[in-house]
Amino acid sequence: MRSVRLFLMALAIPAAMLFGVWSFGGCGDGGDGDADSDSDADSDSDADGEGCTGDDATDGEEGVFVVSQLEIGAEEDGFDLDGIDNPAECTDDFCRRGPDDGPGGVDNRLGPILGSIGDFAPDFDANQSIADALLEGKLIVLFRMLDVDAWTNDGCVGVYAYVGHDPNEPPGIVEDRAYQVDERSLTDPTDIDSPLISFEGGEIASGTYLGGPSEFSIEFPITEDAAPLQISITDTMLRWQASADGATDGLIGGFVLVHDMLNAIREIEQAADFIPMVPAIMENQADIDSIPGGTEIAGTSCTADNVATYNIDGEGCGSPRYTCSASGRCVEPDEHYDGISLALTFTAIPAAIDGVYTAE
Repeated sequence: MRSVRLFLMALAIPAAMLFGVWSFGGCGDGGDGDADSDSDADSDSDADGEGCTGDDATDGEEGVFVVSQLEIGAEEDGFDLDGIDNPAECTDDFCRRGPDDGPGGVDNRLGPILGSIGDFAPDFDANQSIADALLEGKLIVLFRMLDVDAWTNDGCVGVYAYVGHDPNEPPGIVEDRAYQVDERSLTDPTDIDSPLISFEGGEIASGTYLGGPSEFSIEFPITEDAAPLQISITDTMLRWQASADGATDGLIGGFVLVHDMLNAIREIEQAADFIPMVPAIMENQADIDSIPGGTEIAGTSCTADNVATYNIDGEGCGSPRYTCSASGRCVEPDEHYDGISLALTFTAIPAAIDGVYTAE
């Protein structure tokens, strides 16, 4: 039973990877809610529909927030990433083979997966682990909103996000506390205006901030001795109810490519014995078709004889549906789910930033 629990926990690791070093970029677009004139608190020309065109990026408020609650989203939490309400709007065999979406076409397969893990491993609670990390100050995520001209409607709002460090003792999540930005969150370790995480243009409409879709990569340290794991999250959307008092009803949604998850899981020592069966599990849960058929998948390794297998060295493609290219990479089949959707819910409270933290 212990081995099974370790394996199930290994499947949950990609969700935890969200809490490492991220980098993403995106641009929102929209008006300021006034059909006739600029209604922002400034006097710039960010007219309706122009997004960031003509916006003065220096005359608005800045808000800094620290995430105070973070959970794996339930089936009903998330975004409709693929524009399909499966199976309600599916008319072909390919759609009908895929896992059912949440209400309204919500795509979040990872939430139900983690929920089912509790049926087999009652000692494992991903959300409790996250809550403990927040409580102990081991998980600090900072959002920095730039140039907020109006908290109700603003067509151009930049957002930076950082992994944070708490220099206080004991560390923890405390309203209005000053945190440091971990240098791993920056392209220039001395400049907090050089974030790896950057939404250069989201928007606030009727009090709701929305940014994306974006792409970002994350780096998750497993142990002090092991090299950090890197994984990419695709088509990321970010939304919350915005005010100077913090962020409520926050939602982060996107998907992880199956092969990225496989590469991450095979780095987990406890999962070694289960690697051959993981691709089948991933294929069964995948719900996003993002890679065009015929595409060589970066980071894969195969021969014509082992495409259906996958091992601890990352060799093979994991399904007989793949072919192997002349360069030894897995070739994406047509009409094939290659990503698993995920969503996280969060709240954040006001905080401050006081310099950069450099690990010793």
